[in-house]
Amino acid sequence: MLVKMDRFVSPVDMAGIVNLVFDSFRTVYSPEEGEGEGSEADQPIDYKQDYSVIWDTIKTHRNVDLNKDDISWIEFQHMLHGVLLEGLGSLCKVLEFRSYEKPPEGKNAGKIMEQKQHMYRVKMKALYRIRKTEDQQRVELGNTLHSIVDFLKNKKSR
Repeated sequence: MLVKMDRFVSPVDMAGIVNLVFDSFRTVYSPEEGEGEGSEADQPIDYKQDYSVIWDTIKTHRNVDLNKDDISWIEFQHMLHGVLLEGLGSLCKVLEFRSYEKPPEGKNAGKIMEQKQHMYRVKMKALYRIRKTEDQQRVELGNTLHSIVDFLKNKKSR
């Protein structure tokens, strides 16, 4: 579904659009289990407050003026996703500053950092895995259900 933006998009309207886009990124920047999920302090982006940073990043690195250019929100999503993956612009700096954690200290500091990096990479691997199409999922589910039914039939006949 393509939704065309008006020629002028106010920061409040853009905040709604950015909210949709970042739903897919929340898994990347959300706190770990038990770290106060859902509280405003844990959210790295305030869409109204950060509108100018988002605008600047897209304008600088994709040469698109969100207030003037007529783009679909899907195009916007892809641009923003690319900018975040490339680590470009002021938006990435803001996210970096907000997600800063003090490095661990002590004799196990190296192991702790290694474990955190490993968990981050596992999270990224899951987020960017190649997904099966709906048709492939239906076929696999059908095959699985048929296998279960066949197994139960064979078990019943014994």
